[in-house]
Amino acid sequence: MQEKPNKREYQEKTMETFGLITFPECSGASIHPVSNLIEILSALTHEQILLVTGNAVRVFESDMRVRFCGVDHHSGNNAVVQMLRYVKTQVRIAQRIVESSHIDTWIFFICGEALALR
Repeated sequence: MQEKPNKREYQEKTMETFGLITFPECSGASIHPVSNLIEILSALTHEQILLVTGNAVRVFESDMRVRFCGVDHHSGNNAVVQMLRYVKTQVRIAQRIVESSHIDTWIFFICGEALALR
């Protein structure tokens, strides 16, 4: 069971908002590191963390610390289809960022460095 923060810890949290982006096709092995980062970020802010991801990392959809924004990615069976779907996923992630202009800090995490929009 998670302990409630004491008054001093609560006052040290800021109103800064965080957005966390992982590429949707990252493996299930990314779940634990993403969970750890969410734990750290949620200790720094009163606000929910916007999580833009999909596929394996959908396990966070019901996490009250985050506001989940799903963007699933499906690869294709040939190079042209793969490229077109990759571009489509990039555009959808970029749309989520534009729609979330209230986010103060974006963090490109596990596979986020692969995104052309960073």
